[in-house]
Amino acid sequence: MASPHVAGAAALVASANPSLLKNPVGIKQTIMNSGKPAPSTSGRTVAGKMVDANAAAIAAGSAPPPPAGAPVRSVAPANAAKNVPVGANVSANFSEAMDEASVEAAGAFTLRKRGQTARVAARVTYDPARKRATLNPTAALEPRTTYTAVLKGGLSSARKASATPAKDKVWSFTTGVSPSSDRPKITQRSPRGSTRDNTPTIEATVRDAQSDLSAENIELFVDGEQVEARYDAEENRLSYTPSKALAKGKHEVKIMATDAGGATGSRTWNFKVGRADNAKWWERMDWWKGGN
Repeated sequence: MASPHVAGAAALVASANPSLLKNPVGIKQTIMNSGKPAPSTSGRTVAGKMVDANAAAIAAGSAPPPPAGAPVRSVAPANAAKNVPVGANVSANFSEAMDEASVEAAGAFTLRKRGQTARVAARVTYDPARKRATLNPTAALEPRTTYTAVLKGGLSSARKASATPAKDKVWSFTTGVSPSSDRPKITQRSPRGSTRDNTPTIEATVRDAQSDLSAENIELFVDGEQVEARYDAEENRLSYTPSKALAKGKHEVKIMATDAGGATGSRTWNFKVGRADNAKWWERMDWWKGGN
C-alpha cells in the first residue's frame, strides 16, 4: 500500500512546484526531508520517516525553483569591447555541455549591426570538448562599427533536463581598424589547387613584424570547423594533418592570426581532393593501376 501513497505525495509536490517536474530527484528529496519521524522504522528504512503528503506539498511550494541549467559563463569579444579586430569570431562559453543541434540551429546564435534587422552571414558551430559556441562570419566585419550578438534563451543542455534561462543573452562590441601593413601576414599556403591525398597536411607561414605569435592567437578552420593546429614559432609555420580522410571535392581553409596589438590577419583559400587536374595521361587510366 506504500506505493500509492508515495505516488500521490509526488503528484502534490509537483502540483505545488511545477518546476520540479523536470527534477524527479528533487521530488524524492522533498518527500524524504518532510516526512514524519517513525521510530518503529528506524534502521529499516533510509530516512526512518513516514510520508507526510501535506508537509511535502508545503515544502515544495515554498522552495525556490531549481537553478537554470547551462548558463553562459563568458563571451568573446566581451560586452562593450572596443577596437575588436574586423576578422574576429564571436563565441560563448557554457558551464555545462549543451545539445549541439540546439546551439547550431538557425537563429539560435546571431550577429547584427546595431540598429539593423539583417543578420551577418556566418556559420555557427559548437565544440563539445570546450563547451563553446562559435559564430564565424563569412566575411570580415566592417571597421568602426557596433555589432550586437544574441544567444537565444531556451537552448537545450546535453542532459535534456535543463535549459538556459528564457531570457536571451545579448551583448555588443565595436570593431576597430588597423592598417593592413600592421597585420600578421599569411603566406606560402598549401595545398593549393588539387591533390590526390585525402589527408593532406594543411600549412602556411604565419608571421607578424611587430610581435611574436603563438598557437594561442592563431585559429585554423577547415570547412568552417575550428581544428587544433601546430605552430612552429621558429619557422613561423602553421600545420595541421586531418586524422580522418577528407571527402572528395572542394574544401575551404581559413586562418586567422591576431598579434599583441589586437590586429588580425586573415586568409581564406580552397583546394580540391581528388585526381589532380594536371596528372599525366597514364596516371589517369584505370588499367595502368590494374583496375578494370
